[in-house]
Amino acid sequence: MLHLHYPDKLVSNFDQVGLKEGVPFNVQSLGINSVSLAMEIQGTAIVRGEEHDAHLFHDWSCACVPIRKEDCIKGYLSLSYYQTFDITLAVPMVEKAAEEIERGLLSSCSERKANRVMRQFDTYGLTAREKEAAYGWLTNSSTLRIAADMGITEGTVRNMIKRVYAKTKIGDKGEFIRRFSIYL
Repeated sequence: MLHLHYPDKLVSNFDQVGLKEGVPFNVQSLGINSVSLAMEIQGTAIVRGEEHDAHLFHDWSCACVPIRKEDCIKGYLSLSYYQTFDITLAVPMVEKAAEEIERGLLSSCSERKANRVMRQFDTYGLTAREKEAAYGWLTNSSTLRIAADMGITEGTVRNMIKRVYAKTKIGDKGEFIRRFSIYL
């Protein structure tokens, strides 16, 4: 979905060509523009002034970068600016912004997965520390790594994992992984 940020004086120009939020920027709707080109090449696209098919954009240069999550394009970030602005500054800026968005998408996805697992652990009455150790165990961290992360000994981690198995009525790591990995 298109979301526009522009000065109020441009509103009438946009209205004249039917440009409003929700209008697709694909080739069929608006012709060649940075978004339609980025969609075609699935990479960073730059379209300068008169290269645009829509006359409205002839004074603007635009850079567009796909937003990816797990190797799939989830959206596009486009920056439009008057041609007098140096394009060598715009492209790295929009690419950096896209990287930050992608990083946020990945971390929020990981946080949601961890929260789902933790809620499941709650149903078995695990303590906060047991949940922390169990999550490390579920994500295939070694007892040594879990101990280092939690600031405790490896023996304490092993004892916690035994308590987790007892509370969840699980006999071994394979069964533990099968039961809880569906929440990852």
